[in-house]
Amino acid sequence: MVFKGFIGKGTTGAIVQALVLITLSACGAGDSDDDLQRATQGAESDYNEIPIISGNPSGQAVAGAEYVFQPAASDLDGDFLDFAIQAAPTWVTFDSVSGRISGTPADEDVGLNAGIRINVSDGVASASLPPFSIMVITATIPNQAPTISGTPAEQTTAGFLYEFGPVGFDPDGDNLSYTVSVLPEWADFDTQTGRLFGTPGTSHIGVVSEIVITVSDGVATDSIGPFSIQVDDAVVDERKYNPGHYVSMNPRDDQADMVAALQSGVKGVQRRYYWNKLETSFDNYDFTEVESDLDLLASQGKQLIIFIEDKTFNGEIPTPLYLQNDYTLPNRAGGFTAIRWKPYVVERFKKLIDELGLQFDSHPALEGIAVQESEPGFDASTLAANGYTPEIYRDALIEMLTSAAASVPTSTIFWYMNFFPQKMAYLPVVANAVSSAGVVVGGPDVLPDNYALKTHTYPFYDQLQHTVTLFNSLQYNSYNHVHIDTSYPTTYWTLDELFQFARDELHVSYLFWNRKTWRDPGDSYTWADALPVIESNPDFN
Repeated sequence: MVFKGFIGKGTTGAIVQALVLITLSACGAGDSDDDLQRATQGAESDYNEIPIISGNPSGQAVAGAEYVFQPAASDLDGDFLDFAIQAAPTWVTFDSVSGRISGTPADEDVGLNAGIRINVSDGVASASLPPFSIMVITATIPNQAPTISGTPAEQTTAGFLYEFGPVGFDPDGDNLSYTVSVLPEWADFDTQTGRLFGTPGTSHIGVVSEIVITVSDGVATDSIGPFSIQVDDAVVDERKYNPGHYVSMNPRDDQADMVAALQSGVKGVQRRYYWNKLETSFDNYDFTEVESDLDLLASQGKQLIIFIEDKTFNGEIPTPLYLQNDYTLPNRAGGFTAIRWKPYVVERFKKLIDELGLQFDSHPALEGIAVQESEPGFDASTLAANGYTPEIYRDALIEMLTSAAASVPTSTIFWYMNFFPQKMAYLPVVANAVSSAGVVVGGPDVLPDNYALKTHTYPFYDQLQHTVTLFNSLQYNSYNHVHIDTSYPTTYWTLDELFQFARDELHVSYLFWNRKTWRDPGDSYTWADALPVIESNPDFN
């Protein structure tokens, strides 16, 4: 007899035994023990199927990157599966429902995680993957090459210090080292900073060529050059040089105010002239006011510095009409500034200085021409929209200043430097590039406790003091500059303290005093308070 039926997983062991007995009776009494064994095994295999698990987990993880492994598992009986893990790494998250492991190891997890085993169970039987390991390695970040920038002066004079310091930068923050391909015999080179410096003698007159300065982060390099340095023989400087105290006139001051300001110790006057007052239309120049001021000061035995304004703070546009639509923009100070890096503006400014030089360079009362502060006063979006880069502006300033100095071969160009958008390191680069051309360098604002000036601009005065003639100016806010250090006996920096700071810390040869005639606040200082300081220190340089 054959028993036909189904015994489910919930059937008790007694029923299984009954099935065996029925099977035996069907086989007959004479059947062997092997028949009994086969019958018993057949019944038990129908009872539960062992689950199946598979997958090949990666044996490597990268610190900082996510690691994921999902095993595949199945059960022929359709049973619910449950997963477990042994020797799981501390940085791993394990899902007991799916068997998925995931996690992002950190740098401190670098190393081997061995003996990891993932098990799956249907509640009766279980299976597992072979034990595996995960090696956590350090992330490999591609090296970013360093950059080097700067414009070395290609001319110097025997007996004078030559100095060029490039600006190196590494995006990865790696330590940088510098090399030079050709080192002039009169020069030294600093491999830690790339600074090339030295004082050539008359025996070194001539050209040293094919100089290349290279910066390296140990993997990649960048270079400046090749460039040359021409050493010229020393010549007598024929430029007028009358350093000392000068008075900066107010916009509404007349010639009577100018004469009244020429007190004891004052060497001359600095007076502002809008560009559009000097060039009334394209290539039409009116220098009547300049000529009158020069003649007046010559009669007093004093000097004039012509300050050309291409930037304003009062809402007025300083440029000629033909430059106003496309080459002049509103600035953040409530005025307007010419877009100085535009080639057309550069050419027109050079032409203006050419015309002034042709007419007045030989005038004994002309000390020089001042060029307004380096900060144009535009925000980042305005700079970007008008093609600005620090390198374009750097080169434009060097071209303008060098040309201006050549236009007044017996007078001086005064360049006001205060801030350089997006690249403060270019201030000394420009200063060094134009110093040998006859340019005096300085800035607005003697403000010892001004944080921005202290941290970003004043350090350059120490750096430049041996290679460049320096100046600075006391603007209106210098007269009410508050002491941060409350141990001082006065609320404001006294004018004598400001003078000493300019002389000793900024190393100036020229000092310009704004003719401020009002007290704001009422306990602050005015121009009248400066007169005793000026009279007591007529020759301070």
